[in-house]
Parts: sequence; C-alpha cells; structure tokens
Amino acid sequence: MTAAPYLPAVEIIYRQLATPKPEDAKPAGVVVVVEPLSRDDVTAIIARKRAATAEELQEIIARATELKLTTGEREQIALDLSILSAQRARQVNGKREDPNSKFIYDLGYALTPFGLLPERAWYQNALQTGTKAIAACRRHLPPQCACWRSTRESLYSILESFRERSPESWAALRVWEALEEIELSSQPLSKAAQ
Repeated sequence: MTAAPYLPAVEIIYRQLATPKPEDAKPAGVVVVVEPLSRDDVTAIIARKRAATAEELQEIIARATELKLTTGEREQIALDLSILSAQRARQVNGKREDPNSKFIYDLGYALTPFGLLPERAWYQNALQTGTKAIAACRRHLPPQCACWRSTRESLYSILESFRERSPESWAALRVWEALEEIELSSQPLSKAAQ
C-alpha cells in the first residue's frame, strides 16, 4: 500500500477553490406590483398629509403632464426631491442633521453666512411670487421682463436698505439670482401649445 502524497495546505485550499461547485438553487423572486401614484396621492404629498420617497417624487415629476401638475406644484415637488436627496447624501457621508438648525428653521429663521435671517417666509414668498409671475407671462421678454418687476423692485429695495454683508442682503441677492435664472430659462408657450 502506498502512502498518499503530502499536499501543502495552500495546495488543498487552491484545489477546493478551483473545483466548480453546483449553483445553489435561488428562491423565486417575489414580484411586487406597485400601483402608480394617483392625483389624490400627489395632492396629499403636496399638502404634507403623506410622506413620499425620492422615487415617488421622481415619478411625480416624470408624470407631471399626466397628473396635471401646476407649475407651482411641480416646483414644490422638485424642491422636496432636492431636500430629500441632500438629506440622503448627508446620511451617506455620515453627517447628521443639526438639531439647532432645525429648531432655528422651525422658528421662522434661516441661517446665512452673515447671521440669522428673520422673516424667512418673506423671501420664500418673494421667490414664489416671482416664479409664478414668470410662469404666467405670455409675452416673456428676458432679461428683466416686466412680469416680475414688483418682486425685483422689492428685492432691490432690500439690497439698498441693508449693508452688503447682512443676512437680508444675502437672501435678497440669492432670490434675485434664482429668479433671473428662471427668467432666462423659461420660454413663453407657443400659440399651438395653448
């Protein structure tokens, strides 16, 4: 009787790894049928009566025409999606949401590079008013179309009233720049589309 040849441990491991193994039987995947969001679901999401995932918000934006979203509703959904994406990115990068910032936000303030901004709601309203005016303009003539003149004049008044490095001026300038971008990117509806 001959002795079995001696194999080093590395050779044994190599042979075990090199030997093909039958695939494990995988259980059949469960197919989940997700109903598309209805207009009632979208209305509940916009009214903050129902939470939405990023995927649902993307679906709403993709089906904006089918769901008959107004420009303001579409912009709110896009903003919610941006905020949700930023929160996810913060979580992925290991950054937590600052509870002090949330508390300040809940009080109606906003944190700027130059301090706390009181009356955050005024700036949000100015942005919404200007955006709606631009969207409703039928004879849109950028740059500085007359459709958002009143908002532009209010923002200019703030820029003139406060020092350059103040929270109010900083916020007014951000709103102004956002409205300019919206103005330059928007085109009036053609007669055929109306």
